[in-house]
Amino acid sequence: MNFVFEFELPADEQVRASRLISLRRPITMVMAAASVLAALLGTVAFATDQAWGAYDPQFLLALGWCFPMSVVAGLFIGPPVQVRALRKNNRAAAGPHVYRLTDSGLAMSSTGATASLTWDNVVRVVESREFILFYFAKSWAQLLPKRVVSPELLPTLRSALTQWVGARARLMS
Repeated sequence: MNFVFEFELPADEQVRASRLISLRRPITMVMAAASVLAALLGTVAFATDQAWGAYDPQFLLALGWCFPMSVVAGLFIGPPVQVRALRKNNRAAAGPHVYRLTDSGLAMSSTGATASLTWDNVVRVVESREFILFYFAKSWAQLLPKRVVSPELLPTLRSALTQWVGARARLMS
């Protein structure tokens, strides 16, 4: 089976995909868990009026809540800044894209850039509401907007991806 998809990737769509990929990174999950713990500890210190060393409970409350707020702010501010820098310095990011999915792998091309991955080198394939993400490392993925896949073709594409990557495919039904 062969599939060819040609598309442009607008900046706002690239930001949404970047945010989605960021949310799936292990470090993001660790930071989120640590920030919840910091907020909880700060709140407990404040509620019980317990000082920790030389730090007073109000300081601990403020510190505990600054951490999760900065994590959330980073998730909203980081992707647009990264995408803007990427598109400014890399013609391929903003140019037209062509993806070819074949039995041998994924071949991608854009302005001045080509890359290909065999299916053995695809760590996993994840389908979200808006994208199909081809992870080539634990935290890095190429994206295919689902808007370029016709609704009639989507079940066939899912079946082919499952055949090509097996249990590493996390696709919607």
